[in-house]
Order: sequence, then C-alpha cells, then structure tokens
Amino acid sequence: MESIIALKKQKFHGHWWALWKQEPMRRGTRPYEPGERRPLFAEAWARFTSGGVAVRLLVVVALGAFAFNLQDVLLEPFGGEVLRLSVDSTTLMNAVYAGGVVLAFVLASTMLDLRMGQVAVCGWGVVVGLLGFGLVMLAANVSSGAGLFRGGAFYIGLGEGLFCIGTLHLAMSLKNAEQHGIALGAWGAVFATAEGLALALSGFMRDGVRELASRSEWSGWLSRPAAGYEVVYALEVVLLVLTFVSLRGLTAAARDEVVESEAQQPFGLADLPA
Repeated sequence: MESIIALKKQKFHGHWWALWKQEPMRRGTRPYEPGERRPLFAEAWARFTSGGVAVRLLVVVALGAFAFNLQDVLLEPFGGEVLRLSVDSTTLMNAVYAGGVVLAFVLASTMLDLRMGQVAVCGWGVVVGLLGFGLVMLAANVSSGAGLFRGGAFYIGLGEGLFCIGTLHLAMSLKNAEQHGIALGAWGAVFATAEGLALALSGFMRDGVRELASRSEWSGWLSRPAAGYEVVYALEVVLLVLTFVSLRGLTAAARDEVVESEAQQPFGLADLPA
C-alpha cells in the first residue's frame, strides 16, 4: 500500500514539473529581433482608428450592446410581476433567449457564406431585435401574453447574436492583419462597458418610473406595473433604430477597408471573446 502511495506521489510531482514553464512568456506574438522596436499602444491605436472605420464600428457596437442589454435583468421580473408567470416559467426565458443566440450562429454562418456581408448580418440582427422588443411590449397589453413574451425573448436573443457576430466578424476583417488583435480587444472592451452600463441603468430607470408614479401628480399610466418596464423597452427600440442608422454610415466607410469574407481565416465559436 505504501509503495502505491509513493508511486502516485511520484507521478503527481512528475506531472507538476512537466507543466512548469512549458509556454514561454513573450511580450509579442513572436520573439523580438535585435534592435527591433515595437509600436507603443498610442501609436497602434492611432493607426487602428485612422480612416474612421474603426471609430464608426465601435460607435455601432456601443449603441447596439447598450440597446440589447438594457432588458437583461428585467425579463424575468417582467414575466413574474406583469404577466404573473411562475418562477420556473420565467427562468425558462433564459433558455429561450439562449436558443435564439445559438440559432444566430447558424444563420450568421449561412449569411456570410452567401456573401451577404457583415454589415447586413448586423442589420438583420437589429431588425430581429426590434421585432423581439415589440412582442415583449405587446405581451403586457393582451390577455394571454405569455406566448408573445417567449417569442420576444427568443427574437431578442437571435437579434443580439446576429449583431454580435456581425460586428465582431467585421472587426476581424480589416485589411491590415496586424490590427486584428487590437480590434478584438477594442470590440470586447466597448461591448463589455456598454453592457455593464446597461445592466446598471435599467434597474434605476424602472425604479425611477415607480418613484414618479408614487407622486399624486404623476399617477395614472405610470402607476401600471408594466410602466417602468415599458419605458426601458421603448428606450431600447429608439437605440436600436439609432444603431440601424449608424450601420448605414458604416457600410460605405467599410467598403474599402474590409477584405472579402471568403479570404479570411476560419472564424468559429472559439474566436468569440468570453
């Protein structure tokens, strides 16, 4: 028995040392050449934003990410408070939403294979998202709104998935391959910042509407349970319309700065930021 334990310890230490320093630490994607100078971040960023395409793209990402994610923490409370759904029914919305996102990968791949273009994928994502928010808002004003609510959640997930894949693929399709790393980092930073702000502000907006409704002079429509949610959803619709308008300006700007999709390296799930 003691010999078996000793053998296991020996194997454990062997595996430990086998993992140690197996991936050399380098400051770049390749070793520095003698006397070579790598550009500073400010220089790389100035080069990345030159021409205006990157700036337009990041504006679109910020608007779209903010618009799609205002609803993130409100869908389940909306289903429970306004539609009187059970806990398991509202929790199921996460699976319905995720199903739309998964389908977006399939549709986006097909659309790109048909050479519809990354901006077109983004545009369809915005349109589908508008449909989803319309269904969710309508669900609060009909007698049997649970089905509309589920459909809205699905279309919101589908729209956001198409939008994310389209904008990220566009960022990774810049002609200068050396800019792909900073493009991926900028996309992730802008998306995460907009998403965080949206999650924080959505709750404040709903509670703010309820605070207004508590005052006698603001009673009436605002006193409805769905009022706070509908204000947030209406803002998301406006922001998605602005996103769609911004996409129109991005189309012409990206025409000369983006390579054809079929000339790119394969792009899959592993390429998406976590």
